[in-house]
Amino acid sequence: MQGHNLFTVYFFISFMNLNDLLNYSFPQEAISYFKNQKESLEIDNKKKTFISDGFENEIDYVKFYNLEEIKIYNVLLSTWEYRVNYNETRDPNIEKNGSYKINSLDLIKDVDGYSPEGILVWFPDLNQFGTSDCDHGVIYIFKDKSWNEILSDLFTYINVQWDFYNEERKKITNTNSIYDYCKPWELWDFIED
Repeated sequence: MQGHNLFTVYFFISFMNLNDLLNYSFPQEAISYFKNQKESLEIDNKKKTFISDGFENEIDYVKFYNLEEIKIYNVLLSTWEYRVNYNETRDPNIEKNGSYKINSLDLIKDVDGYSPEGILVWFPDLNQFGTSDCDHGVIYIFKDKSWNEILSDLFTYINVQWDFYNEERKKITNTNSIYDYCKPWELWDFIED
C-alpha cells in the first residue's frame, strides 16, 4: 500500500446562495426548509434512542446550517477503504496514488461527539442525499429519499455510517433498505497525485 491516503479530504470551495443551490439541483423542499429558518436549527433527540440492549445512536444532536451558511466541498475520496471494508476489488485505480473528486453540499453545522463534515450532504452529481464517512473513506447514498423523508427520521439516516461496522446493530436497525455505498469509480474521474 504505497502512499495511499486512507482518509477522505474535504476542501471548502464556497458558501452557497439561492441561485447556487438551484444550479446544484438542490431539492425545492430542502430549499424551503432552509430558507424559512432564520437561524441555524438545532434538533435534539432527547429520548437518547436505544435501538436495542446496548445499542444507541452515535449522534443524537444536530445543528443545521442556515441557507446562507450551506457550503460546497470537494471531497477527495480514496477507495482503499472500499477494498479493506467491503472486499471491493472492481476499482481499476485501487493500486494508484490518487482519489476521486466529488462535489457535495454540506448541510450540518454541528453534531455531538464528531466532526460535522459529511454527516448529511447533497451530492449534486447524483441528485441524492447521503453521508460521507470521512474517517473510513466511504460514501453512503440514501436511495431516492426526499428531504422530507430524511427529516422525518433524521437520526436513523445520519447514524447509518456506524451501522455498517456493527452487524448486530445493522440487523436490528434494518437500515440496509435506505442506503447503498457509492462506487465512485463508476461515477467520477480518478485524479492521480
